[in-house]
Amino acid sequence: MVLLRDILSAPLFSNFRIVSGFNGINTPVTQVGFFEWESGADIERNFEKGEFIITTLTAMKDDPSRAEMCLRTLIRHQVSAIAIKDIYYKEASAQLKEFSNTWNVPILFFSDTFIDNIIFYIKTALLKEDSAMQERIVKSLLADPAPAPEQCEEYARKLNPFFEKQLLFCAYISVSDLTSATPVRKPLRFDTYGNFETRGAQAWQQSSGKDSLPPLKYSILPYRQGAFHICTTTDITAFEHDFPLKFVKSFFPDFGSDYRIGFCTEPGTLADLARSMKKAFFANITCTIDEISSLDFFETGTDQLLCPACSCSWSKQYYQKLLEKLSDAGDNLGVLISTMITYTRCCGDVALTSKLSYQHGNTIRYRLQKIRKAWGINDALSFDAQMVMFCRLHHIYQLLEETQLLEETMPS
Repeated sequence: MVLLRDILSAPLFSNFRIVSGFNGINTPVTQVGFFEWESGADIERNFEKGEFIITTLTAMKDDPSRAEMCLRTLIRHQVSAIAIKDIYYKEASAQLKEFSNTWNVPILFFSDTFIDNIIFYIKTALLKEDSAMQERIVKSLLADPAPAPEQCEEYARKLNPFFEKQLLFCAYISVSDLTSATPVRKPLRFDTYGNFETRGAQAWQQSSGKDSLPPLKYSILPYRQGAFHICTTTDITAFEHDFPLKFVKSFFPDFGSDYRIGFCTEPGTLADLARSMKKAFFANITCTIDEISSLDFFETGTDQLLCPACSCSWSKQYYQKLLEKLSDAGDNLGVLISTMITYTRCCGDVALTSKLSYQHGNTIRYRLQKIRKAWGINDALSFDAQMVMFCRLHHIYQLLEETQLLEETMPS
């Protein structure tokens, strides 16, 4: 639950002045809305109890009595607070203050703060409080194999109502422990949630040689053991190709080689959000497997086929059957898989595999022969190709299970 006092304690509201309704400071805030022209029954239809109302009273700037009547209606409707930007009205009447005090609905005035910033801050605070709702949205975007474009846009607006139409990039960021034999993801820590920038990325304007850049609207969404970074703008062509990586790095002062960032910079709109998030996540898997700091999805080679294919029952059955045959081979399953992984990473060099595995070369050859026999493959080229395929799928499924994202990205 987000209380009005929690919102007003933020630095953004430091210049707001409460003129009445002080006893309503502990009222829960359920939503935020902009009041412009509504009156009477329209107010009850368009605004809900507990809503934080922002207004300039522009539509009734020359009619104080009508303005006060509408404000009284909002107060009777039990909104959580009414914040008036003092463009046309700089004070409330004594009668309105008394009415506000009776209903315990605070009336506030403010001057310089951008209304968009207020709305975004409150929506972000409410969304952060309801992390379960955010998780459901992300899960839905990842799980649906072919979400309707309008559904993607609806979900995107729930995550950040100020998103621009064009997707500049989508990224999935995680941290890997490179000291272990198998990369293990650690919880990602950062102190940025749902930020957005309305006036462009000034930090890169000078280096880009351009007078100005289009506005950015972005959100960082903590999810499982990582975070999605979704960035939108009005003109993606205005940004250099290296902008996404620089921009993401700026949020992590301790950025180092143990970070893994998967990008999707394919041109698109909010209607393509689900696809972009999946591609960013899959690129992150490739980064983790290959111990690379960052990659775009189009740079991930055959993983562009294998990662999306993991959701297919045919791929699961293919992998499971190979795994079962190895289990029946008689040797330790983990040893056989480890040998295959090292052998493929050494590009089929038995001597190097032997050195890295601390095993005799004949032991490596014996294990490879056991695998070949278990799979029933005689042709060397086919065997090598199947080993590479199996090892890659093994890594992908393992990471999906470790990050608890298997069910979200692997719809049945």
